[in-house]
Amino acid sequence: MRLKTTAQSLLSELQYFPGRRHLLVETNQIHADALAEVCGAHPHWTYCMRAVGPKNATLFFDGSDPLGGHGSEVSHTPDYKPFPVSPLDRLLEENPLPPPFLVKLNVHGIEIPNSE
Repeated sequence: MRLKTTAQSLLSELQYFPGRRHLLVETNQIHADALAEVCGAHPHWTYCMRAVGPKNATLFFDGSDPLGGHGSEVSHTPDYKPFPVSPLDRLLEENPLPPPFLVKLNVHGIEIPNSE
């Protein structure tokens, strides 16, 4: 699973940057429990379940595929659930990270809105 791979790669970097802070931004709710566990084991790590976009908004996200997903302004099926969107600046205001830090964005199929 991708989350395990991401967590493993971040864990391997701990030896080089043991005090680095991490903000893990995830759009797929299916990974929330695993993120809570990983961040609970590492006090300098935190996560938020949100998408990153140009402004505060609500999208609908279909997270039925743990390795993918689809974001939309419209709920196409019952699998599409409302999901908050915030600019990265806002996330960093809400989760201040003293340097050095890493922000990891897992976008799961909503790359275009995230890159605006």
